[in-house]
Amino acid sequence: MAFKTVFRVRGIPEEVTLDALKKTLSRVDGNEELKIKATIAPSCYNRTQTALVQFDPLPSYLKDSSNVDWDSYDMEVETDAGELFDITIDKNFFGLTQLYPTKTDDITADIVAVTTLSAHAFESWRGKGDLGRMWLRDFLSVGLPNCRTMTYGYYSRLRSPGVHQIRDYSCGSLEELKKARMSEEVVGFCFNVSSRYFTIKDISSGPHISKECNPHDDPGVYSIHQATYGVIFYGTSHRGFLVDDILSVLDPEEHSDKAKLFNSINKSSDLLHSELERFVDFAMQLRIISFYERFKTRRLVQGENGFARTREYITTVDTDSALLHLGAAVEKKIPVDADHTEIVKFKNRQNQAYSSTAVGNKSSDGTPPKYAFAGKIVARSSDDLLPTAVLYFTSRSLKEI
Repeated sequence: MAFKTVFRVRGIPEEVTLDALKKTLSRVDGNEELKIKATIAPSCYNRTQTALVQFDPLPSYLKDSSNVDWDSYDMEVETDAGELFDITIDKNFFGLTQLYPTKTDDITADIVAVTTLSAHAFESWRGKGDLGRMWLRDFLSVGLPNCRTMTYGYYSRLRSPGVHQIRDYSCGSLEELKKARMSEEVVGFCFNVSSRYFTIKDISSGPHISKECNPHDDPGVYSIHQATYGVIFYGTSHRGFLVDDILSVLDPEEHSDKAKLFNSINKSSDLLHSELERFVDFAMQLRIISFYERFKTRRLVQGENGFARTREYITTVDTDSALLHLGAAVEKKIPVDADHTEIVKFKNRQNQAYSSTAVGNKSSDGTPPKYAFAGKIVARSSDDLLPTAVLYFTSRSLKEI
């Protein structure tokens, strides 16, 4: 089922209300029949606001947004008071985006969801049910209203001209975290970093926080290290995953850099094994829950309308790779009756994996426990090629460390 695209509108002044924004967007289009569904929350970077908007029908100024190469649309708009300001409308969700406003200023936890390669920072978390719920926004805004929940996205299309490698994505992610932490709007949040760089395994297979990290290397990274207390993994490939089908749809000459990237995270990857060893040293002080899939996943194929998983069934991430094998005292292991595509696409609150997550992560008053958690959640939507995302929680401000 296709759902209406969710656009992101950035640069909205603090004093502009949601109703005023809707009127402004309708007025610019000149269509009095334009229906707008939207929410608004603080920016992760500065004293502006960010809105998540759905249009029906699509306004004239976004008529080109369905093009593959469309990036964003900038416009100057005027408030009811006659003040001018610039806004940017996009649908890529690059950088950090807060998904809903908290009920109070007393933030009990910060959450960051980080998509992996060839995934989308919003759509990759969206269930396929009749309502098209994006559970990080639609469920957590009710279940954890005092948690600041954010997504992080970055440019990583499979057939893009980019020459990125894991270290590039790692450094970029960490830089965005540091910028957000400078903002008074963001208290702070956990991330999977080492003393040198941010590591996305599988491409997102677990926080890799080195026990060697110290305040003299990088105070910012050290504070994140200190604030990480737990991890939740969903189908995460700690020891690599099957990339053969992905490599089969890449031209070895035209996309040689992408092939190099995927080969660095396959089952025989030395990079993943070395980083896993580093993480295990740190993991002994964490609370860890590992969800692992029990259904096989269709193999990737190039179709008329793009990539799709319609071929024979394969085991994308086997159980050995999805578990850390740290023992019951450290790691709780939960099987999930879903394939790698659906393991974290919760279409309703009755989903078994979601209910286990929600129940396991609340204290008696419905808030995250004091130890908090950095959670890694891996999944794919129908157009995702890799494990999708990472979810992190922290219950105390990094600025307080």
